[in-house]
Amino acid sequence: MKLRFTLLLLLTVLLSHASVYFVDDTNGSDTNDGLSYLTAWQTLNKVNTFALNAGDSVLFKRDGVWRGQLLPQSGNSAAPITYSAYGFGLFPLFFGSADVSSTAGWTSEGNNIWRSAQTSSVDVGSLIFNFETAVGVKKWTQAALQQQGDFWYDKTGTQTVKLYSATNPGQYYSHIEAALGKFIVYMTVDSFINLNNLAFKYGSADGIEVRNSHHINITDCFLSYIGGCELTNQVRYGGGIQFWAN
Repeated sequence: MKLRFTLLLLLTVLLSHASVYFVDDTNGSDTNDGLSYLTAWQTLNKVNTFALNAGDSVLFKRDGVWRGQLLPQSGNSAAPITYSAYGFGLFPLFFGSADVSSTAGWTSEGNNIWRSAQTSSVDVGSLIFNFETAVGVKKWTQAALQQQGDFWYDKTGTQTVKLYSATNPGQYYSHIEAALGKFIVYMTVDSFINLNNLAFKYGSADGIEVRNSHHINITDCFLSYIGGCELTNQVRYGGGIQFWAN
């Protein structure tokens, strides 16, 4: 089914004289033209800033991983713009998080409180430990950090995470993802867009946010570990997919 979808997509594009752009997180380069898997782009910044035409498709390499925000562009009623996958393997994976696993990235403040060196201008709504075997418990004050895994985001001070841990968190945990309070995919005043065969993880706002937009088709996508960001006054929010306003 995956191969059939890709071939059908490529045939549709060829018949419509549109372009297919490929994105490879490891072997691509943003100086490439993106028009074949051998000359693929590499980053989300390139995808977001390149001016696509109606009917174009952007295909991400399966098993690839990207961090940041995807900003789809509008097609039209006759020719939507499609964001999907190519190759074999798992869905292309988009992280809305920062990797804070390094032992060098944590500083002890005493009494089992550790401060992350990673700063963030947006809330950190969740910590995911050891490749999803455990998660942190969000607290609203530093004084509430009392047991292993409790964490607090210091939004008015250092804009860092502080975590209760018996030892350096980079040693205590094999891996730590800090889910950031940003949408992983953001569409606003956009239209005629297809998202297919993509995966989104570790964002503490909405995974896919759609505002004042129409004719948005999201099919066969996978979302997990989404939500937990502070909306206001200790009220948390975040969903997999949200259509908001008109």
